[in-house]
Amino acid sequence: MKFIKAKCEEPKAVMPWLRYSPSALHLNDGDISLVIADQRFVDLAERNVKRDDIVPLYYIMKKAPAQIVNQEIKNEGICKAFSTCKIGIYSNNVSKVWNQVDWKNISEEERQRNLNLIKYLCLESNFSIDSAKTNYMCVRPEEIDKQIKEAIHYKVPHYFIYAKGRTEKQVEPNTPSLVNRLEAKIINPRLSYKATDLGVFNYKYLMNKPNIKLDERVINKYTDIGWKFHWRLNMRKDEAAPTNLNAVILNIRKEFQEVDPNLTLMDISDMLVEYLYGVKKYTPKKEMLWQVFGEFMVSNLRANLPQKG
Repeated sequence: MKFIKAKCEEPKAVMPWLRYSPSALHLNDGDISLVIADQRFVDLAERNVKRDDIVPLYYIMKKAPAQIVNQEIKNEGICKAFSTCKIGIYSNNVSKVWNQVDWKNISEEERQRNLNLIKYLCLESNFSIDSAKTNYMCVRPEEIDKQIKEAIHYKVPHYFIYAKGRTEKQVEPNTPSLVNRLEAKIINPRLSYKATDLGVFNYKYLMNKPNIKLDERVINKYTDIGWKFHWRLNMRKDEAAPTNLNAVILNIRKEFQEVDPNLTLMDISDMLVEYLYGVKKYTPKKEMLWQVFGEFMVSNLRANLPQKG
């Protein structure tokens, strides 16, 4: 068993040793393991494990003291979750380090240094995601904090324009990092009409009322439902489409109309088009919009397109 000293200090406590162990940070509460049988992946994993002497990370984490759960305690937990659960920040910083380091052309010392920074960031992400229930968040040693800040002062990697809907101005230039190299291997699914002389795309053609005012309640409902949309669908390997798609669409429309019975489905469709194409502009995640309100958008498109001849 190997040890790397990780003195994440707090005023009243010292973070235990950062331990490497065959026991990974995997809980039996719904966590999922990705198992791949492809020999290429197996060979690459074994090569990297041997080269960098990699084993799963394991930390001895804190545990919150037992206490009676009441509304005040619940409120405190929610506040702590908002203040300390910054998992997205830590995971994005891990991506920055992986992306910016020229792994092929650095010294072994630099290689191990950057790998250790990634391990520290992984530690922080795990402590962060559990901090609301453990009442504990480790604090970086000054030297580690300095090294991490030097390593993450970049924008997020270039491939975030595909994974996170970022614009070219929000990401780093394309580097030869592993995920960035996939861009040249995977055909871009986005359709381009530049060479077809069809003119400039105007999302207003998808709307019945192009000047409709947004209702924040409708937008909030879309945000709330959107991330759970795929979980509602029953997908089967032998089926081309979800078996319950129509039922899901009807239920979602009903949920939207419950926001304000005076709003028609066409009004709601118009608001979502304005929000996702006009306000957000670059968000690629519009599947639920088209699945639930596509018929209204197509109807408007047919009515608004200039008629030939």
